[in-house]
Parts: sequence; C-alpha cells; structure tokens
Amino acid sequence: KVRQFDSVNNATLTTVTGKKKYGNQNSKCLIYVDKNSDDSSVDWAAIGTYFDEVVYPKIMTTFVPDTITLDIDVDNNGKVILLYYDFGNPSIGGIVSIFDLLSKSSIDKYNGLNTVSFAHPLIQKDILYFNLTLLKSENVNLNKNTIAHEFQHLVSNHLKLQQSNNGVFTQFELWIEEGLSESASHMCNNNQPLRRHIQTVKSSEAIRNGEGFIKWNSKIENYALSYLFFQYSRIHSSLGDGIFKKIQEQSVRNYKAIETVMTATNPFFNNFDDILRSFHIATIVNSKDTESIYGFKTERNNFDLGKPSAGTTTSPLISPGGRIVLYLSDEELNRFYTNPSSENIYYYSIQKSE
Repeated sequence: KVRQFDSVNNATLTTVTGKKKYGNQNSKCLIYVDKNSDDSSVDWAAIGTYFDEVVYPKIMTTFVPDTITLDIDVDNNGKVILLYYDFGNPSIGGIVSIFDLLSKSSIDKYNGLNTVSFAHPLIQKDILYFNLTLLKSENVNLNKNTIAHEFQHLVSNHLKLQQSNNGVFTQFELWIEEGLSESASHMCNNNQPLRRHIQTVKSSEAIRNGEGFIKWNSKIENYALSYLFFQYSRIHSSLGDGIFKKIQEQSVRNYKAIETVMTATNPFFNNFDDILRSFHIATIVNSKDTESIYGFKTERNNFDLGKPSAGTTTSPLISPGGRIVLYLSDEELNRFYTNPSSENIYYYSIQKSE
C-alpha cells in the first residue's frame, strides 16, 4: 500500500502492484513500476546505472559525516527500492517517508501524537517513491535530479535516527533539509547549476515581492532560494562540498547549524544575519571580484541572475529569508522613509560602484 496525493499534505492509501525493471545481486537499487503503466519507452538501465554509479556513491561519500558509520539497509536486502506509480497529483515528483524506517510501535506512537496528517502503512524498507510523470521523455533530467534529491532525504533520515536522543527523531527545519537535497541534485548533475531554480529566482513575482525560504510554504520559490543559499554557502565556505558533512554533524536543527559551520570557516561571517544579508547582496551585485563575499566567486557565471526586478507591491510583506529590491535615485534615497516595521526587517543601501 502506498500514498496517493490530493495535495502535499493530504493523501489516501492505495495498492500498487509493481513489476521489476532493474536490479540484480550487484546493483545498489531495485526499480519497480506500476504494472498498469505504459513504460515501453523508458530506458530503465540508464536510470538504474545512474543511481548505482552516480547518486549512491556521491551522496554516501559527501553527505555522511566521517564520524558516523551509516547502515541504511533496513530490510537487509542490500538495495534501495525505487518505485514509480501514479501519485494522482502531477505537481509532486517524489517523496521519502521517515515512517518507512520505523517499527510498527513507533509508527503508532507518531500517529497517536497527531504529528502527521494521514496514517502510514508499515513498510520497513529503504524506498523512494516517484511519480510516473517523471518518466515522460521531456523529464529525463528532472527525473535524475529528483532521484538524487530524494535519496539524500533518505540518507538524512537515517542520520537523524542514528543521532536521535532516546529514539526521538528530529529533522532539520525544512529549508535546511530541502537545501541539502537540492545540493545533492546539483552535485549529481556534474556540479552544473539547476537552471529551473535560477530561472525561478530571476522571474518569480513572489520572490520580487518578498517570498523567502526560511518559513517553508512548499512553493517552488522556497526550493529555488534555499538551493541558491546553500550554493552560496558552499562557495564561501573553505570546506567546499565538505560543508554538507559538517552541517549533517550538527546537533541543532535550525539556522544555528548553518551559522556554526559558516562562522568557523569564513572570517567575514560573525552570525547568521551576516550570511543571509551577504547572500542577498550577492544575488543583486554578483561581484566580479573573486574574493568578494558579495558574489559567487569563480562560479559567478553559473549563478548570474541579471539585474533583479524591483518589488511591485505597494504593501510589501517580507517572509523570513526574503527580500525586496528598490532602485532609487539620489533624490528618492534622500527622502526615503520607512514606516515602522518588524525589528527583524533591515534596510541596506547598495552603492552603484562595486
């Protein structure tokens, strides 16, 4: 029994009978697809080989701290299961559930606490769920990105279980979990930028008018900004890709996890405010100076957002982690007046000269 989605947080249970499409004793994964689907044009060997040779080794090497020996084999078959079926909602590409890794008593406990919005079946397998829409010919790259994204979630769930306090499982805040998983997609994409996110940041009306990423609203804008923030952090940490291991080592599950790692690896940052401010300025300025924190250093061309559009709303509401850009003449700047606003909203004047 699997979940069929009406929305991100609302699902019913349905039965899927899968037919095996990839996997043997030497593979890292087994791939199944709903037997009622038409998959005749799908290159299953390419998908399986991508997981075995790219996704599995890169994520297990890059996202698992050296201090932790991680066993992700819940069902003792030495494989991760990839299951493709119709989610009933084309907007959701893939999911991972922590409940698949728990015992029946643990699942009953979580359901009894009303911490979830629908009941979970007892799976006890390392399983990734994917929507059949990813198998359309035009979604080959999106399918690859989603596999890497969801597998990092699976690994992160195992890490959090192993790091748990007396069996109490606590995830990172969602913007951190999703930023890590989008970074996994980036890495498995030959470290090439995820263009759909770059385009979202450049064109989104919501981002222009203050949509952020720290308050998670499950919008594509949240994913895009979180991805970009984590790439900025990677670039400005002395650790490179090693930043992801360090973040996964942290015992705190909020912004402090990022603050602790970044302030220890770059003297320009004293706290999270410094990092967030510098990130937003970098998306506006993207300095040509490869030593500047107000750009993306040698990767600036990969993250060229152009000239950000100004905010258009007359009553701006800035979400946590968001920003609004205004372009003011000297005269407008001199008479610029800010109405009383939250103590957590800051105003910065960026001069024309770099």
